[in-house]
Amino acid sequence: MSSGKLRQLIKITSAIALIVLGGTNTAISTTPAPIELAIEPKFDYAGDFSEGLARIGLGETPENEATYGYRKIDSYGYINRQGKIVIPVQFKRAGDFSQGLAWIGTDTNGDGYADSYGYIDKTGKQVIKPKFTEAGNFSSGLAPVTLNSQNGYINQKGKLVLKLKYKYLEQFHEGLARVGVQTPQGSFKYGYINTQGKLVIPLKFAQSGNFSAGLASTGSIDNRTLGYINKRGKVVLKIPQLDTYVAGEFADGMAVVELSGGACSAAAYCEYRYINRRGKVALEPTTGNWTNAGKFAQGFAPVATGGGGRDAGGFYPATGWGFINRQGKFVIAPQFGDAGSFSEGLARVEVNGKYGYIPLPK
Repeated sequence: MSSGKLRQLIKITSAIALIVLGGTNTAISTTPAPIELAIEPKFDYAGDFSEGLARIGLGETPENEATYGYRKIDSYGYINRQGKIVIPVQFKRAGDFSQGLAWIGTDTNGDGYADSYGYIDKTGKQVIKPKFTEAGNFSSGLAPVTLNSQNGYINQKGKLVLKLKYKYLEQFHEGLARVGVQTPQGSFKYGYINTQGKLVIPLKFAQSGNFSAGLASTGSIDNRTLGYINKRGKVVLKIPQLDTYVAGEFADGMAVVELSGGACSAAAYCEYRYINRRGKVALEPTTGNWTNAGKFAQGFAPVATGGGGRDAGGFYPATGWGFINRQGKFVIAPQFGDAGSFSEGLARVEVNGKYGYIPLPK
């Protein structure tokens, strides 16, 4: 099919979208702007653009893993904003570019899985050779790694500058990183360190998120206090029904949350909302349900209107993704199998099982 014909098929022209929710056709009144794909859907996986490049993957989805939306990706590479592969598809695992570097995973023992991690620059050159058993993104000049059972943070020369005792390490967000230790019962307790490795918020949370706009989602050990803390560790937003497993980060003044207290399942769909910095619901669907949602970026957010939920086996993929504006109005009608937030003017979308990118609505 030619690119011209494909664009004609994808162009949004209808002002009414019919979405199947739990077997019922629900009309959602919208005034979506016409839009065309910026990069045609041809990848089995696509990530957000970061520093001018986006991670893409090629692979196959085993039939027995399709229920929960799992997708086995054989190899990853990177494209530019024109959709051209500029770093060849070759890595078993890969991360987004951050501070000029991206972590990559290689298969050194030939079993088809990544077992050694290093870092590449934007030309694809390995600037930190694969030697770590785990690796994360750079932030504040540091990246979390595991080397010979030692957890810590490296600098951009690959030197381990912080050796830490914590079993769980995250990348830094706004100068703080989430860390965790395992209890004798097998559960985890989380707290936060600064860039010197000092524990500045104690290990006292059963669940916690990354800081954004000065706030991070947390749940106390006894699960009685759910909400968001500030950088001093004080709970400033108490939200009793917050599902801390899916509580989002604040962006553009709002965070996406699920308010069923963790009770959503395949039978009772998760219901996503957006809250403001006061912890109050700012946006919610006027018709139907939002079964999943992403963060706001560049004035828009991806939301799903079908599928979703979870059971003991995992999450069911949400479907019928579109994009809303800050007033909660659909500006791109629900139609995609999957979608991500806008980044650098582009958002990833799934069309007929393949990923491409759309531009910002005009």
